[in-house]
Amino acid sequence: MLKEFIITTNIEGADFVISSFFSFGIDSLKIDDPKAILDFDDMSKKWDYVDESVVARMNSDVVKISAFINEYDINEIKNLVLTDLKQIKGIVFDWEIKDYEDIDWLSEWKKYYVPIEVGRYKVIPIWQKENESTSVLKDGINIYIQPGNAFGTGEHETTKLCLELMSNINLEDTNVIDVGTGSGILGIAALKSGARKVVFLDIDSACIKSAKNNLVLNDDLGEYSAHTFFYKSNLLEKAPKNNNIILANMTADLLVSLSEQILEYVASSSLLICSGIIENKEEEVIMAFENKGFNLLEMKKNNAWIALLLKYR
Repeated sequence: MLKEFIITTNIEGADFVISSFFSFGIDSLKIDDPKAILDFDDMSKKWDYVDESVVARMNSDVVKISAFINEYDINEIKNLVLTDLKQIKGIVFDWEIKDYEDIDWLSEWKKYYVPIEVGRYKVIPIWQKENESTSVLKDGINIYIQPGNAFGTGEHETTKLCLELMSNINLEDTNVIDVGTGSGILGIAALKSGARKVVFLDIDSACIKSAKNNLVLNDDLGEYSAHTFFYKSNLLEKAPKNNNIILANMTADLLVSLSEQILEYVASSSLLICSGIIENKEEEVIMAFENKGFNLLEMKKNNAWIALLLKYR
């Protein structure tokens, strides 16, 4: 059984605590530093949204360092570390030891992940696929996914907003681009809604891999493989021309950058569904696309997030 040895100190003392643990061969550490977010240079350009609770914690000077140690070694390590720290002039700290419950989180979290129903779509975790009587959406479209590290489990408001807007448009026989695909939910939804071709784009190779894997989960008959393409791409860089639908779930700043490329890749009367827009930035995004010849057809909001449906002239 593991014990969690927690030392609470200030920012100045944190480096000494970490060094002390390392000096005794303890490198399984968890560091809770509320100011770590400040390590990102020029936050205003890198973050579209920061939760208020995170901002509030940034005012704290308290750092917690946890070491995970076998119960047979905990007393020896505790004595060594505390003796070491007491010799450092000026350091202030408290400590405690707790039992650490070693839970298999990879399995445990599955208990709390439930199917998500939005419009004509239902996003279902793959381990519930066999439970057809309770999972399948009758007269709708079921999307099976293996939730992982890639963004887009269907739970987030931005994904829900995109699926809601997609529920109200005709995707039959269209060429679709899913840019910033994440886990591939939107592109898969387009395929299962009758799209002729879907191109999945993401700058992150892990996302492309995740989207491919999730497509396989939805392609029992192998009918989609000839109609799908996956590219590691910076926005629309690798996209083909003349597309009918562009799906883009990303931040407002990236959407503005997307507007500078988009005319090379759309056909007449093309539709754009974009989400990931934090409240108060929608006008900036709308103006960027209106300047390129798009007209706003619909705006949807969920909590502080906004999605747009626009049409190219």
